[in-house]
Amino acid sequence: MQSWTALCVLAALWSLAWGVGWMSGAADSWVFAAAGLVLLGCASWARRSAVRNTPPRHL
Repeated sequence: MQSWTALCVLAALWSLAWGVGWMSGAADSWVFAAAGLVLLGCASWARRSAVRNTPPRHL
């Protein structure tokens, strides 16, 4: 689950960085921002599935 969390953070930072580039006028950076948002959605879905599918822990 830690790897999915790390991937979510990385994809969010990727989208944010390219979104800032898009706002400042860098060419085609909106494509990279959109790809980062897609990756963020996939990683969030996988993380949510991993959390939901973990067996309950009994102490």
